[in-house]
This record gives sequence, structure tokens and C-alpha cells, in this order.
Amino acid sequence: MRARPEPVVPNIHSTVLSALDEGLIVIDRAGRLTDSNSAASRILGVSLPPAGVHDADWWAPLAAHAVGGEKLDVGRHVMSHGREIRGVEVEIARQGVQARLSVNYLPLRGASGAVVGLVLAFRDVSDRESERRNLLETQDRLREAHDVAHLASWEWDRATGDVIVFQALEGSGMEPGATVALDQWLALIPPEHQEETHQDFAGFLSGERNESLRRFRQVLASGTIWLEIRSRAIRDSDGRLLCVRGTAQDVTEQELARRDLKATSAFLQATLDSLSTHVAVLDERGDIVLTNRAWAEFAVENGGNPDSVGVGANYLAACDGDVSDPSAKQTAAGLRAIIAGELADYSMEHSCHSPELHRWFQMNATLYNGAGPARVVVTHENISERKAEERLVAIDLDKLAWVARIEDALSNDRFVLHAQPILELASGRVVQRELLIRMRHPEGSDEPGLVPPSYFLPVAEEFGLIMEIDRWVIDRSAELVATGLPVELNVSGRSISDPRLVDHIKGALERTGADPQMMVFEITETTLINNDQAARAFVSKLHRLGCKIALDDFGTGYGGFTYLKQLPIDFLKIDVEFVSELLYDPANRTVVQAIVKLAQGFGLKTVAEGVESGDTMDALRELNVDYVQGYHIGRPAALTAIENPRGVTT
Repeated sequence: MRARPEPVVPNIHSTVLSALDEGLIVIDRAGRLTDSNSAASRILGVSLPPAGVHDADWWAPLAAHAVGGEKLDVGRHVMSHGREIRGVEVEIARQGVQARLSVNYLPLRGASGAVVGLVLAFRDVSDRESERRNLLETQDRLREAHDVAHLASWEWDRATGDVIVFQALEGSGMEPGATVALDQWLALIPPEHQEETHQDFAGFLSGERNESLRRFRQVLASGTIWLEIRSRAIRDSDGRLLCVRGTAQDVTEQELARRDLKATSAFLQATLDSLSTHVAVLDERGDIVLTNRAWAEFAVENGGNPDSVGVGANYLAACDGDVSDPSAKQTAAGLRAIIAGELADYSMEHSCHSPELHRWFQMNATLYNGAGPARVVVTHENISERKAEERLVAIDLDKLAWVARIEDALSNDRFVLHAQPILELASGRVVQRELLIRMRHPEGSDEPGLVPPSYFLPVAEEFGLIMEIDRWVIDRSAELVATGLPVELNVSGRSISDPRLVDHIKGALERTGADPQMMVFEITETTLINNDQAARAFVSKLHRLGCKIALDDFGTGYGGFTYLKQLPIDFLKIDVEFVSELLYDPANRTVVQAIVKLAQGFGLKTVAEGVESGDTMDALRELNVDYVQGYHIGRPAALTAIENPRGVTT
């Protein structure tokens, strides 16, 4: 009995990593290497330190990235915020030569879901241009007539496992009528095709395949020929395999005819027309001698004359005369340099506008100096998708840069509060102020003024930093209230969902001794709708603390009326949408009047936002609005002295 081979259990993890063409590095939160593959060392051109060693010198170039002149540690941000970033291009020095890598940064999570490390997957993209499709490649096969003589025929008998050679292949070393083992017969197949042939026989045995057709080049004693091997499964009435019969046909003449056909202009034209890439061939004068269908269609789509860039036209002249495309003259200059022998190839990116689309293309031009006269091959490839991906990566990197600025502002107290006055119409006095946040630029920055909230608050919301900002605003607001200044402040929906926020507010009031009655929290209808249960609990707890609630942007949502009945709200803030056109739009006047009556019915006060003229303020007074706010009353201004807010001009 033949000895059974011992099972081999491969190290799946190491095998998979080693099989990858991409470099793969895994580090823990402390920066120690925990795993890598061989491709990582090859792509980086360095020997990686052993696992567990903290040595940032080898991976720091992959983690750091310049964004807007600032050095941003992408790897650290991915670990901090748990959001993957893909497609970041990083330049490294590899054995004294600059190389460009495309890096994906992915957070590595433990069993609990917490981020425990960072996975860096990267590949070398130094040469951006992929190999051009072989324009002469075709899927068509020329077939000889069915009566071409078979050079060999055979049958594999499943019962005996032997192959019977009915007609031998000349030069194979086998005689007609010979019986050989299947392995001996398959040995005639070239090594590079043996695996697929074995798969054919496996399909015959399993019933998944009944026929196969293979074509390959074979070197025999009589010379080199091209063979077409046809195999067919023969089964009984129950579908059981009895034998496999096959023929080997000499298709050398067909193959040579196919190759000759690939060299003809007709076949080349058909192949070019099947491509979506725009292709044209120029002679030494710049005249177009060959184009494909996509080239002409592109000219029509962009409002051009296809004849001006068709066969026989001078492409250089067409570029010189194209005043609609700023890149046209640059294209002509590059092509002239190739024709003059000053350049071997030329490449540039340019955009094309049409009424419906804005697309990006990459133009490549290459000098072909083969047999015959020199030719310049010009291609236009649509790279709009790649440019869109690059824009998305740039947006993500810009967001990460803003995350770093926000964190720095929190650490170095670079946020400031501005206050906009709110006027009581009955008394004509400013009775409180709405607090609005701004960010100061870092010391030494050349940037003028302050950073408006629209630049950093959306990023703070997305990356979870808004809760720290809200707490900063709450603490400063309590300090202002403690000095006797009534204020209104906004709280984000994410903070409202945090059950610890009310305790923070309570602590700020107790620490400063502020009167909660002088502290009004603004909540939008959208926040109430999107965070229903959390918002209800937040409003109720604030009311018990003694703070007041203003429902902001009232009238823009669909759930405001329900909350008026159910929640302890003190103020309704009428959205600027209804106030700005109050004098000219009767419908807006009707809406404002209805909101005032509704508020009075519930015992609430109304505040109109966006008041920018005295006439608008007078109209609101006629409609019995209680308070007004807007540029006509006062623009947001800095609180220059927290210790003495009464000194602020009203």
C-alpha cells in the first residue's frame, strides 16, 4: 500500500500577506510595528524593524502629508477618529530616488470595536500611465473550413484510464493505434497550458463540462505549429462518462492569416473604433492620417466640426485656431516638439466644457519610429472619474486639516464669543444678546480677521468635536451671566443627545453663581425632530434647572406645533425667511401674524430674526412681535471684557 502523504497546514496569514502585491504595514497606537509583508519592504526600499519595535523613522513619511502648507499626520487622525482615508499620494525617497505611493489609511479595531492600531496599504504609482491596450489585439478568430484534415485523433477510455491514439501527431513520437497512459498523453501539452487541460478533464469527470476547445503553439520534431485541440465527453443514457474523444487540428495557416490580418489598416480601424479612448495618428506635417470613431464623436459632442479634425485635416492648424480651448495652443506646441525630435512623448491634462458636462481628459502623444515614415500617435483619455476621486481625497484631507486647527484652538483657547443684541420693542431697550462663536488664527499667522463658524462648525459636527466646543461656549456663557449679562446660546444636536450635558450646565451655573433665568438655550425645530427623545429630556431638565428655552427657526419645520403643546418653551424665534420679505410679500406677513397669535395663545414671547431696516421693525411692532434681532439693531460684536460686559455698547 502506498504511504499516505502527511497533511501540510500552511500558515494562511503569512501566505496571504506574502501573496499581495500591495505593501501592508500594521502598527499599534504606540507606533510599534505589529505586522508587515515582503511587498512593504520592497516598495519602501528599506528593511523594516522587527515586530514590537518603536521606530517611527520608517513609517513617518507615509503618515505625514502636507495640506495647505501645513504638515498633517494623516495616520494619527485616522487612529483618533476611526475614519478611513483612501488614495492619499505620498512622496518618499527610495534609495536616493523620489517615488510616489498611493496610501490607504484604515483604522484597526479590536473585539470591542475600539481603534487599536492603523493599517497602511500602499502601492507604487510612480508611473501613472498604465500600459496601453494593444490596438492590434482582437477577439475574432479566423477559422478554416470544417473539412481541414485532422492531424491527430484520440480517445480516453475512463474504464481503463488509457488513451488510444487513432491517428498520430507527426513528430509526437507516437504511432497510430498506440495505447498510452493519460499522463503520458497530457505531457504532449505545453507546460503553460497543462493546468487548463487538467481543469477540462476535471469538468468532464464532474459533469460540469461536455466540450472544450484549446489553441496553443506546439514545438514538435517536425517544427513549430499551432494546434487547436477539441475534446468532447461521451456519456451513457444516465449521463455517466464513458470516454473523452478528441482531435488535434493544425491551424498554423489560420493563425498566420490572423496575424497578417491584424497588420492591415482595416483590422486596425475596426479595433480602434471599438475603443472609448480618442485616437488619432499624425504624420510629420501634423496631418491626420488615421482616427477612430470616438475621436470624431468627441468633436461633435463639444460643438466642433469633425471635418476640421478628421483624416486629411492638419491637427496643428486646428489647435492653433481653437480659441474656445485654452489648452489647444499648448497641445500644438507639444506636438511640434515631438515632430521636431525635441521630445519623444508629451502628456497634459485639460478640461472640456459642454452645456451638460464638465469633463477632464489626459492627452498623450508618442512618436512612433518603426518601419516606414514616422508617426505621432495622439490619444485622449477621459479621466473625469479619477479627477473626481482626487477631489474627494482633497476634501477629506482639508477636513482633517480643519480638525487639527479646531483641536489646536481648543487647546490654546483661540475661540472667542461675539454678541448680537436683541431689542425689546415695547421698551426700546437691549435686554439680552445672542452669543456667536468665532475662531482666532494662530499666533504669527498672516491670515486677517477671524475664522467664521461656517468654516469649522460643520467639520466639528462631523468629527465629534462639536461637543467640546459646546461645553466651551456653555462655560463662557455662565461666566457672562454671572456678571449680570442675559445671553442666548446655541447647542448642537449631537450635544443634546449627550445625557451628561445637563450635568455640565448645572456644574457651570453652580461654579459661577450664574442666574439660570438669564440663560436662554436655542434649539431648532430640526434638532427636536431628529433627536426627539433626547431633545425632550434635555428641554425638560433645563426647565427644572430654571433656564429658558427658545425654539429657533420656527415655521420652517413640520413638528413645531406639536412641541409647543408638550414642552416648556419660552420663546419662538421667527425665521429670517419670513422676516426679510415682510414688507413686500403678504403671505410672509400672514405667517408672522399667525405665529404671533399662536405664541400669545400659549403664553410665549416672539423674537423676529433678520431685521435689517427700520420699516421692517415698525411692521413687526404693528404685528405685536415682542423682540427683534438683526443688523438694523446691531451686528455681532466682540465681548472685549468678560469681567465688565456692561461696558459693551448697545
